[in-house]
Amino acid sequence: VRSLAKSLAPFARSVIVLSEANAILEFGKDDTRENYVYVDEMTREEGKQLLLKKGAHFTEEELQFIFDNLGTTPSRLIHLCMRVPGLETVQAYVARALTGAKFDLQAFPLQSLLSELKKHPDGVSMKVLYGKTDVKRHDVELDSPNSVGPFLKAAGGNIVVYRLELGTYQLLSTPHRVALKTYEPLI
Repeated sequence: VRSLAKSLAPFARSVIVLSEANAILEFGKDDTRENYVYVDEMTREEGKQLLLKKGAHFTEEELQFIFDNLGTTPSRLIHLCMRVPGLETVQAYVARALTGAKFDLQAFPLQSLLSELKKHPDGVSMKVLYGKTDVKRHDVELDSPNSVGPFLKAAGGNIVVYRLELGTYQLLSTPHRVALKTYEPLI
């Protein structure tokens, strides 16, 4: 894909959208020709506008509860609109999403990385992870995104992204960040 994009570069700008959180690590980085842009969740106002466009009617308290616990990812908000109020309440939907996030945390193979994310919820830098390995479970050097990314891809599940522009690992979603507050990593 990279070769194709570069061959098209003289004729048009190229955009590659990667759906797997750490697929970017397989590409490496060509500083002279590539620029990575991380697309985060929408703002709360954008989330509110999306819900209104989908015909949802929530109180301000419900919106606050939704955004605090689910975030503003468009796909999750659209799914919320399909389930609430017809099939379940806002509270039941959020509870189910947080339970799923807790199961994801339990299944995540690098529990020591979760332990560091619990201490540093905004992101874990390489300085914090320098020299640390997840030796109890896997011999993976946590301060090497080029080791962690492929390992997580091979493990079949990932809830963490390495932000190249920040040099930090972060949890992928708001429900995972909320669930981590009460979760004790298995190390």
